[in-house]
Amino acid sequence: MSSRRSLFIVIFILGVVQAFAQQPLKLWYKQPAQKWTDALPVGNGRIGGMIYGGVTEDHIQYNEQTLWTGGPRDYNRKGAVKYLEPIRKLLSEGKQAEAEAMAQQHFMGTKSNEATYAADSAKWFNMMSSYHLPQDVLFHDNNLRTISLPTEQGWEITPGFEGLDGAFWFIKHFNIPAGWKGKNLIISLGRIRDIDRTWLNGDYIGTTSGNAYRKYIIPSDKVHIGENRIAVQVVNFYDKGGFTSNAKTLSVYPEGNESDGISLAGQWKYFIQDDSPPAYPRYNADYQPFADLYLQFPKQDITDYKRDLDLTNATSHVSYKANGVTYTREYFSSTPDQMMAVHLTADKPGKITLKALMSSLHRNYVTRKIDDYTLALSLKVKSGVLRGVSYLHVQAAGGKLIVSPKNITVTGANEATFYLTAATNFKNYHDVSGNPEAICKKQIAAVTTKGYATIKAAHIRDYQKYFDAFSIDLGKGENAELPTDERILKFSQSPDPSFISLYTQYGRYLLISSSRPGGGPANLQGLWNNLLTPPWGSKFTTNINIEMNYWPAEVLNLSACSQPFFSIVDDLSKTGHETAVEHYGAPGWVLHHNTDLWRGTVPVNASNHGIWVRRRCLALPPVMGTLFVYRR
Repeated sequence: MSSRRSLFIVIFILGVVQAFAQQPLKLWYKQPAQKWTDALPVGNGRIGGMIYGGVTEDHIQYNEQTLWTGGPRDYNRKGAVKYLEPIRKLLSEGKQAEAEAMAQQHFMGTKSNEATYAADSAKWFNMMSSYHLPQDVLFHDNNLRTISLPTEQGWEITPGFEGLDGAFWFIKHFNIPAGWKGKNLIISLGRIRDIDRTWLNGDYIGTTSGNAYRKYIIPSDKVHIGENRIAVQVVNFYDKGGFTSNAKTLSVYPEGNESDGISLAGQWKYFIQDDSPPAYPRYNADYQPFADLYLQFPKQDITDYKRDLDLTNATSHVSYKANGVTYTREYFSSTPDQMMAVHLTADKPGKITLKALMSSLHRNYVTRKIDDYTLALSLKVKSGVLRGVSYLHVQAAGGKLIVSPKNITVTGANEATFYLTAATNFKNYHDVSGNPEAICKKQIAAVTTKGYATIKAAHIRDYQKYFDAFSIDLGKGENAELPTDERILKFSQSPDPSFISLYTQYGRYLLISSSRPGGGPANLQGLWNNLLTPPWGSKFTTNINIEMNYWPAEVLNLSACSQPFFSIVDDLSKTGHETAVEHYGAPGWVLHHNTDLWRGTVPVNASNHGIWVRRRCLALPPVMGTLFVYRR
C-alpha cells in the first residue's frame, strides 16, 4: 500500500470520527408524547423512565430492573432424560408428530404452578359459572361503568383493565326493527377470550370456549321487537381478554341476511365478577412495569413548546412559555446516586406550582407519607414473590410544600426538584431477602446532603466516560434542523447523513442507559416496559435477541456495558448444568431459547422448536453470541 493511499485512509477515518460538537445530538419535538412509544427514555442501568412531557400533566412511567413475576424455583423436569432416546428414535423413524407429543409431555421444562393449576382453575371456573346475572342488574344497569367494545388487542389496553384476568360481565341494549318480526336472528360476537356464556333478555343462549367465532341462533319467539338486552359473561384465564375481533364481527342480523345487520360495537356496560383467577402456569417470568409518577400543573395557554433528549449528557428537557413566564423541566437518571431527578424552574420567582402523585398498574400497591418531604409507594407483584418500594423526595426553594399520604403539593416555589428511587427485595436469582425500604431510605438520605448541581454534574461525568469514547460525523443534511419526528418522515425522500450519526449514538445511549457494570443485562426492551403482560414477556430471548443488544458494544467502544451480559452467562452456566444433567444426561451446561430473572435454562414454549435432541452438540465459547455446531 502506498504512503499516499495510507495517508488518505487516515484522513478519511479521522474525518468520519472527528468531534461531533458541530452536529447537535438531540432528539427533539414540538409536542408532548401522546403514547408510550413517543416518550423519551432515561435510565441508569437499573432505574428507567419514559418522559411524556405533558403541559398540564406530565407522566413519567418508570421501571426498576429487578421487578419481575415469578420467583426462585426448579425449572427442570425430573426424569426428562429417560425420554431423550425414545424421542430421537421416533425422529429417526420419521414419526415427527409422535416425537413432538412425547417431548411436549415429558421433556419440556416445568411451568410455574403446573402441579396445582388444573384442579384450582376447575374449582374457580365452577364457582364463576354457577353465578347467574341477577335480573335487577340486567334491567337496571345505569350504575355500571362503560367500555368500548371490541378491543382487538385485548381489554388490557383499556384504562383500569391493565393486567386483569378473571370473570367479567358485559351488557348491551339494542333495538330490533319491526320488519324483523317472526325471523330468527344471528348474534355474532366474534372471537372472545377465553370462554363466553351469553344471555338474551334473561334467556341463556349458549357458550363457546377457545378462539372460535361466536355466532348464536336466536329463535324468533325469543326476540323482542324494540329494545333487547344481551348479557355476556367472559371468563379469561390469562393474557388478552374480552372481545378480540374487529368491530365488523360484532353484530345482530336476520338469519341468512347478514348485510342488514345492526352493529353491536361501541359502548357496553360492564362489571367485574372476580379478577383473581388462579395464577396461570408459565415457563418463564415477565418483566414488569414499576409505577407511574404524575406531575399536575395549573391549566395555562402555552407557546414555544419543546421536548428533547440530549444524548451528549443524558438529560431530557421540556420548555414552554405561559403568561410571560418561561418554564423548564430537566430529567435524568443518575447511576452515581441511583435515582431519577426532575428539576423544575421558571424565569420569574414564585411560579412553580404543581401536585405530584404516584400510582401503579399493580393492584396491590399503596402510597404513604414518610416525612414532610417524602412520599412512598409500596407494591407486590401479583404472580410472584417480589415486592417493590419507591420514594419520591422533594426539595423546593420558596413557596409552600405539603406532603400527604396521597401526594405532594408545591405552591408558589421559585424552583423544585423531585428525586425518585425504587428497589425490590431481589438480591440474586436464588435469594429474595432484600430490603427495598432500607435501600430507598439510604439513597434518598444520600441525595439530601447534596445540591442539584452537584448531583447533575456527577451524573454527567459518569455518563460521559462511556459516551465520549466514540464519535461519528457523517456530515449535515438538509433536514438536520427539523424535529426528530419530521426527520423520520422525510428520511427516505432526501439525504440526511447526520440523522444516521444521531441514530448510531442513540443506540449507544440506550445501551449505556440499560446495561451498566454491576447490574443486569438489557432485556428485550432494554430497561423500559409499561405493560404487565409485555410482548414475549420482555425477557431475555437467548437464541438471538440478547446477543443483538450487545452486538454494537465492542465496535462502538462500550465494552464495559457488556459486563452484565457475561454476568448472566456465568449464572446460566450454573443453572444450565442442572438442565444438562436432568434433560440430556450430559456434562457441561445448556441453555435453550429463553431465560428470565430466575435464570431458567430449560426447553420452553413448544417441542417443535424449543428443544435440541441431536445426538451430539458441541458448544463453543460465546463471542457476543452463541455458536452451536451440530453433528449428526
